[in-house]
Amino acid sequence: MKTARNPLLLLLTGTLVACGGGTTPAATNTPPSVSVKSDGRAITTSTYLRSGSAVQIAATDPDVGGSITKVTYAIDGGARVSLTPAASITLPVGNLRGGQHELAVDATDNQNATTSIKVPFLIDAAAPTITQLTLNGQAAASTTTYTVGDAVLLDIAARDTRGDAANTTGPIAAIRVYENGSLVKSGSGGTLNVDLSKTAAGAARAAGTSVITVEVEDSVGYVTTRTLTLTFNAGTDNGGAVAPTFTWLSPASDFVKGGGSVTLRATATRNGQDLSSQIVYTATCGTISGNVWTLGADCADGSKQSVTATVTDGGRSFSSPARVITVDASDPTVQITSPQQGQSFTQNPIKISVTGTDAVSGLDRILVEASRDGGASYTQVGVVTAASGEVTWAPMNGTYTLRATATDKTGRTSSSTLDGIKVNLTSSDATPRPSPSPPFPPPRSAPRSPSPPPPPTLTAASPRSTCTTAAPSSPPTPRASTGSTRSASIPPNSATAPTPSGRLPSTTPA
Repeated sequence: MKTARNPLLLLLTGTLVACGGGTTPAATNTPPSVSVKSDGRAITTSTYLRSGSAVQIAATDPDVGGSITKVTYAIDGGARVSLTPAASITLPVGNLRGGQHELAVDATDNQNATTSIKVPFLIDAAAPTITQLTLNGQAAASTTTYTVGDAVLLDIAARDTRGDAANTTGPIAAIRVYENGSLVKSGSGGTLNVDLSKTAAGAARAAGTSVITVEVEDSVGYVTTRTLTLTFNAGTDNGGAVAPTFTWLSPASDFVKGGGSVTLRATATRNGQDLSSQIVYTATCGTISGNVWTLGADCADGSKQSVTATVTDGGRSFSSPARVITVDASDPTVQITSPQQGQSFTQNPIKISVTGTDAVSGLDRILVEASRDGGASYTQVGVVTAASGEVTWAPMNGTYTLRATATDKTGRTSSSTLDGIKVNLTSSDATPRPSPSPPFPPPRSAPRSPSPPPPPTLTAASPRSTCTTAAPSSPPTPRASTGSTRSASIPPNSATAPTPSGRLPSTTPA
């Protein structure tokens, strides 16, 4: 006996077989994710690491249930070294020489998928150096003695190199000065000036000894240290002598021109007495002859230097507060950004745009000029008193050369020119003029009043006739004047006799 089969059941069974019987397809495996950082920051081709420092390797498996089973690394193509897999691995890079290096990292997951990365980086293998450490302009000794009230100006300059074959220069991250362990002053850059004649709080010093520590740190954390011991003795009366009052007159600006000479001028007065003729000047760079300071090669561009005025009186030396000056030994830059080389114009006015920079003292002005004779002579167009701006120019027809000259706050200059500016105005007028006002209409004549009626026409009497007067008729109606007088006609053979007054009577033509 045959068993009946349900057609619907057969259909469902066929569908399940065709779809794989309801099994789930295997998931695709994603390779591991690997990154290398230094102090939490991504490493690039320009990243410097300190020799002997460490990096952090992160190797993770993004798959659900996946794991990292193997991590290896190599530096500069050397032998592979295995690391214990972890979410974060700290890897010392070793004492590498300064210059370019490469770290290769491989990470493998539990499905044998491997990710390989190569990370280039740079090594800084040298600490910064202190190139200048002076007290009142003289090289600082490890131990120095002063009298309370004396000038004590500490000047520091530092430089950093990367320790590579090219002796690449690096930045100074910080200079710090401590007195007996307490921070007195700090700053970034290659120079720092500290007045130690008073305490960090600005109070007068008391007799005693202070240990001054100078720290210079570069961009990767190398620190160079120098220590000075300063002894301050109590001041003596010296016959009641008191410190004079100093006033600086020159230089008046906070910037001086590198490679040049500066006239130093200060005054010193005490109780109405002028001690200025006794002043001796000192500076932290260059040379001084009398009161002329000549800035030499040791007065580096952008460095802060100081000058001091000192008066010796009554066996004691009194020094002014240091006058701190920044040296500007580099020229400004300037560029004409509009118009373009060889550009042509057919109408006025024309806008000339300029921009300039100066890294130390800053720009004072940019002078814009134009030449019509190929640069033999120039005529001023305008002056821009900011780092960028524009001037308006209304030239005649011709071919011009434009020149922009930038001047910084120390008087250093540089120029830029632009040739082949062609001007061919469509109007014969080379400069814009205001439109003429419309002509005024001619003045109107005052209205004329109507002309009076023409006087009656008199007819002379014939000598043979009797004098008769024509009968008067109604007075004529006045007519509007047309600008001329119309005469009445005299009929023939008409006559009138004169009146007793000798005048002819008014008559009306018959």
